[in-house]
Parts: sequence; C-alpha cells; structure tokens
Amino acid sequence: MAAEMFISHDYILPILNGESFLGKPPLYPWLASVSYNLFGISPFSARLPSVLAASILVLFLFWGLKQATQDSGIAFMAALLLVCTAGFLGNGRQAGQDTLLTFGVTVTALGFYIASIKI
Repeated sequence: MAAEMFISHDYILPILNGESFLGKPPLYPWLASVSYNLFGISPFSARLPSVLAASILVLFLFWGLKQATQDSGIAFMAALLLVCTAGFLGNGRQAGQDTLLTFGVTVTALGFYIASIKI
C-alpha cells in the first residue's frame, strides 16, 4: 500500500493491488511513504517506521516508569523485559501496524498513569 501511495502520489485512499483497501487505518502507509521519499523504495524504508516506533517505545517506557516509580532499576528491568520479548522484537522488525498500535496504547496508558499520580 505504501509503495502504491508513493508512486501514485494519492495519500488519501489506500490502494492495494489496484483496489481501495479500507481494512486498516492508513497511518503506517503514510509513514512508510515518507520513509520512501527520504530513502527510496526498499525493505529498509518499509520497516523504518516500525523500528523507530519500537525504539521510541522502549525509551518512553523506561522514562515513564522512572518518573512514576522513582526507581531506575524497575524501569530498566521493564524496558529490558519488553526488548527481550519475541513478539515485540518480531513485530518491531516487520513493516506492520502492530508496533504503532502498541506505541499508541502504551503512551496513552503510561501518560494517564503518570498524570493520575501527580494529581
């Protein structure tokens, strides 16, 4: 989808194999299209948004838990546990929407938790 968006310059309606595809939100194809624009069409460019989301998620989890618990050991162990999870590593390396969804849910839940502690 991202390659077809990039080639046709139609970023509104996701197209898959010549037909409109409305089965998933278009955020990942949009991000992959930006990556294609920067680095050209390649597997690296297709996977880059997912890898960046996974990397930022680990850093945000560490920072958020350190803020919430005031214990860097707990925050480090949680981030390490996430990195060592096979499903997280597998999804983080693929060009897919799962890592973006995990990123959004984790940022929202951790932000809510931190905000509720400080109130």
